[in-house]
Amino acid sequence: IKKESLLYSLPTFSLQLLIENCIKHNIVSDEKPLHISITQNNSTSITVSNNLQPKVFKDKPIGTGLSNLSRRYELIGINDGLIIEESDKEYSVTLKFF
Repeated sequence: IKKESLLYSLPTFSLQLLIENCIKHNIVSDEKPLHISITQNNSTSITVSNNLQPKVFKDKPIGTGLSNLSRRYELIGINDGLIIEESDKEYSVTLKFF
């Protein structure tokens, strides 16, 4: 974490939720290791990303965790607190500090 960012906050347990989502939604095995990174490209946000290797679910997950996190940002007056990006190789969620 950049020194200037230590004055800011994130919603409680938001990083834990994102790490759990990486594990829950992706294949994790010796043959297909899951790589999770937590990076900070600027002093106003932090990004959790992983290589994309989605599990096949019988029923599509409903996205409760991310919608809950988005709602927590809205409750403190931040409508764009998380940014979700997905490519064919990577999935990432960026959280804004407040």
